[in-house]
Amino acid sequence: VCTMTCPQESDQPQMVCGSDGQTFGSECQLKLYACRYQKDISVQAIGACTEDMLAGTEWPLRHWTSGIRFTEPEDVSSPLSKSTRHLLVPEPRQFYNRHGQEINHFITPGKNRGGFQLAGSPATPATIQVFTALLGDLCSIDSDCSIPHSVCIAGACTCRLNYTQSSDRQHCIENKEKHHKPKVFACDSSPCVNGGTCEDVSSGAFVCHCTKYFGGLLCADVLIPRSIEVAAFNGKSYVRLKRLKAYHKLSIEIEFKTYSNDGILFYNQQHADGTGDFVSLAIVNGFVEFRYNLGSGPVVLTSLERVQLHKFHRVIAKRYQRDGILQVDNSEAVAGQSQGTLRALDLLEDAFVGYVPTSIKKVGENIGTHMGFSGCIRRLKIGRKVVELEEGRDWMVEAVHEVRECGSNPCASLPCLNTATCLSTSETNFTCVCSPHYTGSLCEVRIDPCVVNPCVLGTTCEPLQQGGFTCKCLPGHDCPLTRNEFAIPEFSGDSYLEARKLENVGRAFALEIWFMSKAENGLLLYNGQLTTGRGDFISVNIVNRHVQFRFNLGSGMANLTTPERIQLGVWHM
Repeated sequence: VCTMTCPQESDQPQMVCGSDGQTFGSECQLKLYACRYQKDISVQAIGACTEDMLAGTEWPLRHWTSGIRFTEPEDVSSPLSKSTRHLLVPEPRQFYNRHGQEINHFITPGKNRGGFQLAGSPATPATIQVFTALLGDLCSIDSDCSIPHSVCIAGACTCRLNYTQSSDRQHCIENKEKHHKPKVFACDSSPCVNGGTCEDVSSGAFVCHCTKYFGGLLCADVLIPRSIEVAAFNGKSYVRLKRLKAYHKLSIEIEFKTYSNDGILFYNQQHADGTGDFVSLAIVNGFVEFRYNLGSGPVVLTSLERVQLHKFHRVIAKRYQRDGILQVDNSEAVAGQSQGTLRALDLLEDAFVGYVPTSIKKVGENIGTHMGFSGCIRRLKIGRKVVELEEGRDWMVEAVHEVRECGSNPCASLPCLNTATCLSTSETNFTCVCSPHYTGSLCEVRIDPCVVNPCVLGTTCEPLQQGGFTCKCLPGHDCPLTRNEFAIPEFSGDSYLEARKLENVGRAFALEIWFMSKAENGLLLYNGQLTTGRGDFISVNIVNRHVQFRFNLGSGMANLTTPERIQLGVWHM
């Protein structure tokens, strides 16, 4: 890049003739031109060039330009094409003939830009005056801009960053304000772990202030030795965690074995009274349920199969904004989506694993059960972090209540019957929480089905030995359809009864069916939104002798399946 400039010229500068046949205003102007356009030009003679010096040259008729400082060149291949500001024809001007005689004629610009009007002899080489470079000159590359600290931007010479153009457009002045790089602190990389607080000290160093139970340079050392390898829960024991930050996404992975068909695995909510957003993972009637509410109503994802008691299972529950997914072991994943436009999960209360110590009914309604978990959890991973379910060994753990090592447990032998929930009260004792229609210490006694008076007026209820009941007419009363008992329809496999659609079932409904099946599979009842099979629906089916209640509210199919198989040829309710 050429950076030379010429001093202020006198009123009558000494013109020189260059070796390229062009006349320059001064020797400095010749050198500046040669430097700027990288040409090998020297002084041929003092004064303007004459035709004697370079034979065969012609007047450059199209090199005239108007008083406008910048203009587009007419010949882009010319080295002068980037700017014509440096071309000037002095007026008046002296010309010489072949014999060196002075001719007192001069040229003036013509009426158009196409040439010159010449009074006198034939043309001679033009005089070239090189002006000082200015910011704003036309350019195509950075080397075209000769002013220090200038570059070519958008076809014009412009000062570099942190430089300002001078008032005469001939200099780039450095800004007075100093530009410092943002200071980088050692704590910006979050070196302290396990909830430790980082403090920056001098010379780029830092100090970690560790929380309780942790030590070491980065708070990575656990001060309390591990006492629990696999955590055992008795139905009332729990681990309280710091609230989750799951605004847009959440991932929970848990490995457990259960001794009962109902139990809370994980729960976190927005408000203490159970209102607002929440997320839960629980075992409900033997199925794993993943629930969450973003404010538009709860989403319930239910596993396709029941979990096996006394066997470890691996459950993955994930949520991203409105979408959720649940997978148990290697079975097919169940997906669902929250209704409405809300996408964020706002959790403000502490989270619980195993049980929620509260008497608020709304919490149990959110989860689907109020029963605590009875069994063992050998791995819990939230997001990318594996949580140790032991006090003093994980910064996420706030408190632990009655969690022991998984080993001898009175519920491990599954003493409770008829899908009852077993709760261990000590290392050797337990209690059974019976399901409906059963009683007894082990829930082994079936409650009389006639206690609830299922028969209509004018009939009496009689329990059946094989289970269930029958309604018979009172003496002296005429029962509809038959003399002694109601007519019972029989289905052959492709027969059906068509009834009106169910009414007023938008929020809740109760359905009771008495049946006796002769096959392991069959449809008991179905009611759908559309005849095409799409949309909401409810159905009651028999699948491999298990009764299934399925429904879809628009956010994915839910499946509730009985834990026990029905007996063929026996009445069931």
